[in-house]
Amino acid sequence: MFIEVVNQLKQKCFSKLSFAEKKVLVENGRPCPDLDILTTVKIKKTNDNALCTRHFRKELYNISDWLCGCEVSNKFFSKQELTFRGHNENKYSVNKGNYMEFLISSQEFDPLLQEHLDTSTIFRGTSVSIQNDLINSVADVIKHNIFNEIQNTQYVAIMLDETTDISNKSQLSTVLRYFSQNENKIVERFLGFDDMSADKTAASLFNHVNQVVEKFKIENKLVAQTYDGAAVMSGHLNGLQSKVLEKYPKAMFTHCYAHVINLILQQSLECNKELKIFFRGLNSLPVFFSHSPKRLKALSEFMTKKLPTLATTRWNFTSRLVHTVHNHRTSLVDFFIFVYESGDFDNVTGITAKGFANFLQENKNIFIIQILSNLFIFTDVLFNILQSKNFDILFCSQKILDFKNQLCQERENFDTVWASFTENSNELFVSNRKVRQTEIDKKDYYRRIYFEIIDNIQTQIDIRFKSFEKLQYFNLLNPTKIKYFAKKDNFPSNLLKSLQDIYSDFFNYGKLQNELHVWYTLNESADKSPIEVMNYLSEMSLISGFSEVYKLAQLISTIPTTTASVERSFSSLKRIHTYCRSTQTQERMNNLSIISIEKELVFKLRTNRNKFYEAIINKFIEKERRVEFEFK
Repeated sequence: MFIEVVNQLKQKCFSKLSFAEKKVLVENGRPCPDLDILTTVKIKKTNDNALCTRHFRKELYNISDWLCGCEVSNKFFSKQELTFRGHNENKYSVNKGNYMEFLISSQEFDPLLQEHLDTSTIFRGTSVSIQNDLINSVADVIKHNIFNEIQNTQYVAIMLDETTDISNKSQLSTVLRYFSQNENKIVERFLGFDDMSADKTAASLFNHVNQVVEKFKIENKLVAQTYDGAAVMSGHLNGLQSKVLEKYPKAMFTHCYAHVINLILQQSLECNKELKIFFRGLNSLPVFFSHSPKRLKALSEFMTKKLPTLATTRWNFTSRLVHTVHNHRTSLVDFFIFVYESGDFDNVTGITAKGFANFLQENKNIFIIQILSNLFIFTDVLFNILQSKNFDILFCSQKILDFKNQLCQERENFDTVWASFTENSNELFVSNRKVRQTEIDKKDYYRRIYFEIIDNIQTQIDIRFKSFEKLQYFNLLNPTKIKYFAKKDNFPSNLLKSLQDIYSDFFNYGKLQNELHVWYTLNESADKSPIEVMNYLSEMSLISGFSEVYKLAQLISTIPTTTASVERSFSSLKRIHTYCRSTQTQERMNNLSIISIEKELVFKLRTNRNKFYEAIINKFIEKERRVEFEFK
């Protein structure tokens, strides 16, 4: 085998060898062919091919021989979100940074690597430019795999979200959602961050969308667009929607469900005067403890639970604060009274603490905390469901309706809530501040607050979800309606028409209607979501028999219900900026993010190690540099 590989080496450069052939060379030692023999190979032309002149250069062979190991370390640090460089990387430093220390440790077990690091004067693999090229090569292989996946799918949705990073740049995150034939499931692939600080207009955002569409060749596959974040959810949103729809008429706009819930809660709680005043006080609580280790230390003596930080655009964070205050209200009151009476704090802190103590002891605020804590139990569950990328839009729509029905039930429970409140309030210290009562008694006053909260939420649900009427065709595969559709004269022709109005050329509608007639009569169809329909048809080898139903299930499953995957990229963005220096280039940060966020895809690609490493090496040697890696 070794002799065969050496003969292969005479015919082509090291980088063109397979992974197995390279491994043989490494295990048996690097051969040094007779340079006189290999100096020149004359050009031979035939009808079928042409052999070009090449020179064998031993020094380049030594360099290429080591290339694989450098890629492994770079991919490891990128995937684990570890910083590469240290503050001092010279040979006398006791801590040269993660990357250098990893190489130094690795050479103890790899004589080939040790020889390279000790003797090489160029391409040692430790320079920033080489690290960047290797990181870029891994990211290129990932994006190339995503491109290939998309070429084999029928429908694609684009999802954008925006955040401001710690270097105060507006970063736009892009994700594509589609059905992966390789994994046989719906996937959401992260494409990278783009700095939109200079221009957040609809025209600029549209140019970005257009570039993504053209790069991945999804002009005829784009079926949905979903946006969130400060930049894309601003006044430019309508302009962006219309521009995308004008060029890609099948790209229907869908709200992020989780964002809709945020808007519903925000708008509902702004409609009530008492709630506005209440949240003004509640939201000030975390601010009181921010940047004050002394106050936090004092609070830990009264309660072990920390007050959650507040994100004004994410109401699930507000619910955490409400739950914490509701469960630890007495401890918080004791703490604020302690601060007010203690001589260890300044006057401003003491007066502020007295105000918080009064706020938390006021009956009206106690009642509101109790109401919101009960309601947020339901909204938290709903929000977590909508943040998951594993549920289809039909399922999420049903959960919204379930939540609305739950609100109706809660509205009928005022007497129970009132009885619980009055029973507990007898044991509470009530401040001297009274609710002004003229023509209404106390119970009616609190009933009004209770009903206004629930009614406002219900009204906002009705308003916000009107736009989802265009998704009527989703009910074609609604498992709760299958039995009804199976009955004579109950076939949903109107739903099929709504599908045809939007996606006129996506289906053979006569064939789809026939397949749906048969599908509705099957017992197996009654309890399956669109994603489960695809899995079932695939597992039972029925795709050819229900090809149009399969396409319909794939289309419905591709429509995104949330930008959760895009938002999850921001946590990686923050970690990468924090640990890998906020001054790094946009390209390096972007490539590190792709490797980190798509680590699951990297793991799958590594199952074919030979092909994966070969692809990375080939990408790397295409980069412009002083050293040549291919014989010419």
